[in-house]
Amino acid sequence: MGISADSADGIQSVAICRMAFNGMTINPDGRLVLCCNSTNHDIGHISEIEDLQEHFTHSPAMNAVRTQMKNGILPPDRCKICIRKRKAGNNTAAIDGWVKRIVPWPPTPDYRIEFLEFTASNMCNQTCVMCGSLYSSKWGDLEREALDFGLTFRNDTPWRSGDHPIYSISDDDMKKVFKLLPHLKKIMIKGGEPFADKRNIELIRRCNELENPPNLSIITNFAVIVPKVMKLLTEYRGFIIFNCSIDGLYEQYDWIRGSSFKQTIGNMDRYYEATGKKSNISISPTLYSIFNLREAVEFFNAKDAVQRFNFNHVADPKYTSIGMLEEDILEPLLASYESLRSNIKPIASINHVLERKPFSEKHRKQNMPYVKQWISFMNMKRGFKIEDHVPELKVYMK
Repeated sequence: MGISADSADGIQSVAICRMAFNGMTINPDGRLVLCCNSTNHDIGHISEIEDLQEHFTHSPAMNAVRTQMKNGILPPDRCKICIRKRKAGNNTAAIDGWVKRIVPWPPTPDYRIEFLEFTASNMCNQTCVMCGSLYSSKWGDLEREALDFGLTFRNDTPWRSGDHPIYSISDDDMKKVFKLLPHLKKIMIKGGEPFADKRNIELIRRCNELENPPNLSIITNFAVIVPKVMKLLTEYRGFIIFNCSIDGLYEQYDWIRGSSFKQTIGNMDRYYEATGKKSNISISPTLYSIFNLREAVEFFNAKDAVQRFNFNHVADPKYTSIGMLEEDILEPLLASYESLRSNIKPIASINHVLERKPFSEKHRKQNMPYVKQWISFMNMKRGFKIEDHVPELKVYMK
């Protein structure tokens, strides 16, 4: 499939990414970044910027990015993931996929922000086994406990070190976000867990008071929705879609995500019963959930509350990833899921999973001892053994 080119300021180029011209991303720690795939280099911190729109339009950093793109170059320091994926030729680069699907176009002459990818904090109510404290406030204590337990390999990156603070946007900074609302066409609310932070509830309420409420896409685990919030969601006047992050089934889910599968499914069903609106299911297969992926898809195929699926992949931490499987196991396993391409409910980004390859022998050898250690630690914290529910994992526990 060829790459389509967007035009900006009369210039057409496949290097033009819509996020740089009318989309803003605010990270869980308050940093402004080009997009969720470009987190190593920020363009400022919300607490240090007086006016978000003014900064987006006139900041030297943003203008330098836009100039490079109009000259046909994706900035290598900020866009390395899309550059790498384009080079791989598997049509999974964000610039060619979800960015074109969800970011409004063309931009206004003053680069008005019309799409906001927003995270008010890293507050969360789950401790997913493949996550860390940058994205979940509940992970801090567990990470420090893991390090005290001797799992020093967890200290390989700051966002899993236990030193990442709980961050929540200030009331003054939230006012800066509210100022953008009248011009926004789409908002993607992420976390942490959006419904664990009252500021997101206030944002939704304010959106609903606008003459033309923006479309909302909410990335949620749907684990805890109090009645007052459920009422607000069911009464929202604009378009709203939930992308529910669900990995595994029943006790398997409880172990992977650290909360109740039964409660999560109940919340999804209650929302559907109250509104008739369906939700999407986002699945990120790991070593703990890849073996029964078809069973999980078939479970949600049978649910009226589900519209479609999104597939992601987990590449880090490596010891949780399907990349740890040997090629003679992973290749036939993924081949057995090829028929999911024609699933009765559409699966977006299915190549993220079906085209995965094992890690290099070097990385697999380095991380293999961590597989058992991490499962053993999480078994202790969850109070039961995941291998009793995923027997394929028993080979790693010998």
